[in-house]
This record gives sequence, C-alpha cells and structure tokens, in this order.
Amino acid sequence: MTEKEVILFQAVAGTLVQVHATVIASEKMLEALLESDASLLGVNLMIIGRQVETSGHGYVDLLALDEHGRIWVIELKRQRTSRTVIAQIIDYGVWAETLTVEEISNIFAIYRPGDALASAFEAHFGKPLPAEVNAAQDLVIVAGALDSRTRENIQYLQRFSVPVRTVLFEHFELGGSTILACVREKSDAGYSRWAPPTATLEDSQTGDSAVHRSRIAPRAACTRLHEYRDGIQPAHAQAKAFWAQHRAQFQWNFLTPDFLFALHHKWQTDEARAGRPRLPLSRETLVQRLRDIVQEDDGWEYRQASPAHLMLALEPLAEGIDWTWDGSKVPIRGFRRLGA
Repeated sequence: MTEKEVILFQAVAGTLVQVHATVIASEKMLEALLESDASLLGVNLMIIGRQVETSGHGYVDLLALDEHGRIWVIELKRQRTSRTVIAQIIDYGVWAETLTVEEISNIFAIYRPGDALASAFEAHFGKPLPAEVNAAQDLVIVAGALDSRTRENIQYLQRFSVPVRTVLFEHFELGGSTILACVREKSDAGYSRWAPPTATLEDSQTGDSAVHRSRIAPRAACTRLHEYRDGIQPAHAQAKAFWAQHRAQFQWNFLTPDFLFALHHKWQTDEARAGRPRLPLSRETLVQRLRDIVQEDDGWEYRQASPAHLMLALEPLAEGIDWTWDGSKVPIRGFRRLGA
C-alpha cells in the first residue's frame, strides 16, 4: 500500500487556509472515537469489547463482530507504527481464533452488562446471530502512519492471505472540533477490502475474478495465521544461526539472494549430517528473515546495488554449492556490506 498524504483546507473569507494535521492526544481518545462509530474502518461493525485481556498476550484495544460473525481484532496506534505491531496483532489473532461463542458472549457481557450477545447482534444488524460465529478473523491496524518496514511486511503477509489490514488516519483540530480523515483501500473493482469471507453464487456466475481475489476462505486464512505465528519464530532463529555462522567469513561485499539460498541449502545439508536437522526454508522466507536480521546488524544492509565491483574477491563460500555468478552488472537487491 502506498502511503497517502491528506491535506485539509478551510475557506476563510473566500481564501483557503491550510489546516495542519496534529498528533491525537492519546490512544485512549482514538479508541473512544472508534468505539463510538467503527464505520471509520469502512464496514458495519458491532464493538463487543474494549481493552480485552488475551490470556498472556496483552490487551486488544477493540474487539468487534461483523454481520457475517467474523471477529475483528483492532489495534490502534496514534502515531507512526513500528514493525513490532505486526507480531503483536498476529498474537492477538491467534488468541481470537480460539474463542468459542460462549467466550465471546462472556467478553460482551463484561463490555455491556445486562445485554445478551444474540439480541444485541440482531438489534444492530437487523438479522439473527449466524449459526457459525468466529469462522474467520480480520486483523486491523489503525495508525497515524506506517513505516516502510511495516508496510513491506504487511504486503508480504497479504500475499499469503494472512488477514492483516491497515487504516491510516490524520487528526485535525478545527474551530474547537476534532476531525479524523482516514485512508482505506478499495479493490480494483471498487469493492471494499472488507469483503465477506467467501464468494457468493452471483460472483461465480459473473466470473468477477477481482471479487474472488478479495475474499479469503475462512479456514484457510486461520490456518495461515497459525502457520505464520508458529513458523516465523523457528524460521527466524534458523536464519539467525545461519547468518551468525557465516557473516564474518564472507569475502564478497555484496551477497545475492540466490547465493545465500544456495549456501543455506548446503549448510542445511551439513547440519543434518551432523545430527542437527533444520527447517526447509523457501528462498523468499530466508531472504525475508535475513532482511529483518540485518536491521540489527551494524555491518550489513539490504539494498539495491550493482554487484560487479563488490564481488571481485575470491569467495571460498561460493565453492561447492549449486550456484554460479554470471558476472552481471545489472543492479539487483541483495545484502551489501556497509562502507564497501
């Protein structure tokens, strides 16, 4: 998603005067405003909990249901996010997936004492509570802005149908009033990103592939959510061990993703022979993990470069692996030694 700038002007005596965005006073204020009208997210939601305890994972800012019985986990950040928010909301989503109807009803009873979930749902949406509740979840980050790493990570997750979404907002104060302007994406076909979880018969008959792409099979999304949360930590640990073992040995000042993937495969084979079996990481997963790892490494960075003059040294680690460098001068993205 490309970050967009919102510029607000006020007409004063026939002249436009720019109203500058300010940081909202607190996340509690943002939480209260969104609680009062969740249509800021672009979909009709019924809030069922605020600051909901998640059994050791922290507190969800807002928990909601949509008309299909999907659980919405909403995390609020009043300023620019860091990529730690992704791990946070994934943990919340894994917890939310386990909620039974009884547990959801208990959460709602704490939030609105004296009201029953089923009757409140029918009053809000004008139809009965679905027979299947919490078949899928949507994870939403509402923030003042996204840093580039967070945006890239969210796009990566979305390619694998992990249901993480973002809504960006700008805060203005005008004449003593608070104004929130939000930016939320729509699909190419004009449908809201917040489409129902499954395609309808009408969609199948029209053959609208854009609609199909925007809708996620509930159980598949939940499975991938677990796979991401449960798989990312061991994959990261493995990539970190690989990097720690090799980083001081590299003679080249630029490491291509293909070279690192081939070297990782050799290392993986050697580890298995030594009785230390490792995970079969894909090239994309390995590169993504290494990108995160070098963020904390003061000697390397991930960037685009022309590798020719950075790979002239003899590289012993390139021997004996199923990969050869063609000497290309075409700029590519890879791992470059700082100061080289």
